[in-house]
Amino acid sequence: MDPRKVRLQRETCDPAEVAATLAGAEVGAVVTFTGTVKGVTEAGAVERIEFSADEPAALAQMEALCSEACERFAIHDAALVHRVGLLEAGELIVVCCAAAAHRADAFRACEWLIDTLKQQVPIWKLEQASDGTRWVAPQHEVNCGANG
Repeated sequence: MDPRKVRLQRETCDPAEVAATLAGAEVGAVVTFTGTVKGVTEAGAVERIEFSADEPAALAQMEALCSEACERFAIHDAALVHRVGLLEAGELIVVCCAAAAHRADAFRACEWLIDTLKQQVPIWKLEQASDGTRWVAPQHEVNCGANG
């Protein structure tokens, strides 16, 4: 997998540059999702979040997700970039892109990619607020707890 398309990084990135890695003559649509640090969550105010990851495992799973998205949906390519380190409220966390001949396929694939990334990839969040810190349960633990 092209390291411009799947990566973990400390520095911010430009979503347009990530999307541009998916350009091609057969591509009629590139759908891009960006996620940012929210200043308020269900648990209260958030000043910053520290993201950490099992980087080799996370990258391998992110690459596998992009490959699976190409098989599951009628897309030509996909990209996932996730930041690690300490991020302030409002900062960019993740860029997820899917490229396809048609927009509906790209939308479906992009939604599946971000949802599945949150459920499966070993990236952890430690929220920091004026009243202390709190770990955010991984999405897959929240989903499993809600469904049984």
